[in-house]
Amino acid sequence: MRTLLTLLILVVGSLAQAEQVDMDAAEKKARDEFMQRFSTFTEDKNVVGKVRKADGKRAEGKKKTRFDQDDGLPYQSDLTYHDLSFNTIETEKAGDDPKNPDKKKVSRLFAFVSPHGGISAAGGSSQLERTSYGLHKKFSKEEEEDKAKKDDEKTGTKYRSIFKITTQEIIEDEKGNIQPAGGAGGAAGAGAAKQAGNEKKKEPEKVERFEIREEALPEITKVGEESFETIRKAGRDKDNQDDQTVMPNGLLLRYAAGEATQAMWNSTLANLIQRRVNRGVQAKNFPDTPQLSEGVPNCEAWSGAATSVLAKVKDEKDRKALQEEIKRMTEQCGQLASQSYNAINPKFEPGKDGKDELKTGDLKKEDSFVRDARVQLETLKSAGKDPRNVPSNWKYTDQDAKARITIEFDDNGAPKGEQEMTVKEQLESYNNQLREAATGYDEVKSRFPDLKTDPSAPLQYQIQSETKSVMEINQSANALLQEDGVKAGITNTAEDYKTLTGQSQQ
Repeated sequence: MRTLLTLLILVVGSLAQAEQVDMDAAEKKARDEFMQRFSTFTEDKNVVGKVRKADGKRAEGKKKTRFDQDDGLPYQSDLTYHDLSFNTIETEKAGDDPKNPDKKKVSRLFAFVSPHGGISAAGGSSQLERTSYGLHKKFSKEEEEDKAKKDDEKTGTKYRSIFKITTQEIIEDEKGNIQPAGGAGGAAGAGAAKQAGNEKKKEPEKVERFEIREEALPEITKVGEESFETIRKAGRDKDNQDDQTVMPNGLLLRYAAGEATQAMWNSTLANLIQRRVNRGVQAKNFPDTPQLSEGVPNCEAWSGAATSVLAKVKDEKDRKALQEEIKRMTEQCGQLASQSYNAINPKFEPGKDGKDELKTGDLKKEDSFVRDARVQLETLKSAGKDPRNVPSNWKYTDQDAKARITIEFDDNGAPKGEQEMTVKEQLESYNNQLREAATGYDEVKSRFPDLKTDPSAPLQYQIQSETKSVMEINQSANALLQEDGVKAGITNTAEDYKTLTGQSQQ
């Protein structure tokens, strides 16, 4: 009997051990499959960022083999945008003179209208580049033909290319302190100043704001919405990728959101500093100030390109003077590239001793694109911060803090509509859900008194406004992925251009 009992114990013990081994093997298999799925997911062209293995190391992935040199974003995304932060001159065939088929037409290409949009998809342009460029051509032609003239001097509003440009007057108090701009722009503002008895005062200074014009916004927004469909598909199980009723893996979608938010920061930072450099360095004899871009990603690259043209300068004295000026501008370029994103209007101005001095803090003269980029970075860095609380020369509104988001879905995962919310409102909605979850703990405790629960557990995840960056919040999924052995994800946010371009090569 004792022998039989011992045998029974051994058999049961062996079965339990076998079951544990099977469970461990199944768990390892599931973990390995998810790691492979994660890497495959990052290959999707519209999942922003480099293809990563689960251990965080880079991997080669289909079309995502080349990346921008200034912000590290992939070339082949539908939303890739090789923009220039300054106006350029575009030369193209006129095509309207049969006697001179090679006749060239020169026109202005506005800052932030990607010149890549003028080439085909086969040539490397993205859907967003072609869409914005096509709209630029359409509206520019209408402006030439005066068919869609919408300039309004009374409100200080005008339309150029894909932009709506609004003008406001700068307000100064008695002590000369700058307040956010406001009031009527254009002729109306000047007239109002006269009527107020200010005839002896010079006309108030004005600032501008460039926004995507109303007619262009739907087409540009559509590109973004359509690009998400490839991400949604890549997030589903392999056997259900084309099934619209199947929800994608939530962790993978959150990873994509984190990478997209980081990309927004990187591209905005690159544009901000590139335009600062272009505006903040003054040319004297040399015709151009430094123009940084994806193609010329740093000051050294610009210096090399600028120096190469000096071979055409025959006079040695002139050539030497130009070399000295290029050297000066290259050094100043480097100093501006090292400035933090939140520096206010850094630029070089002539000093008392004749040498240029780097000055900051002039809100009144801050360029409109630079100002908006700086304010956007400030609000990304401090989630929930109101743009009206960031020092600037523009009077932002409550609408500037809002974004369209979807927070409700039906049983099949389809969105149930959008609503506009500020980041602060989104955080409060999230915190309310945690408080509701804590209340649920109390209800469970009342039904099962012996169950060990901590009602306050959900509350530890609350996020107070302006205590974290949007990037940090949206990378929270990466921390969860790391619990499953995935080490890719967590990114350090660069705060100056030199650091950013160093990261883009990693």
